[in-house]
Amino acid sequence: MTDLPQIQSMLEQRRLPSSLYELYLAHHHVLRSLPESALSSSLSELIIEDYPTFQSLPVKGMPSSLSKLTIGDCPNLKSLPVKGMPPSLSELYVSDFPLLKPLLEFDKGDIG
Repeated sequence: MTDLPQIQSMLEQRRLPSSLYELYLAHHHVLRSLPESALSSSLSELIIEDYPTFQSLPVKGMPSSLSKLTIGDCPNLKSLPVKGMPPSLSELYVSDFPLLKPLLEFDKGDIG
């Protein structure tokens, strides 16, 4: 699907097909977040790329069937639902999100 208003409406109204197993959202500049419980329970792969306005994933977590999550070029993404990541997640790819960088760096201070 390439019609963002239609996709956004489907997400907001939780009308994605229940058999959907892969969702690729890319190259739009309107979507700010994924509504809670908007994703199909059978979703195994989610790719979100090139969304300058995208700020958050569902706080209560991702579908339990999700095995691969790719997020790239979302400079306004503020957090990842760490406690909401399913045990089935075997691949996580993230890139180009400066607001999360401080959360991923380890303490580089002196050890006394």
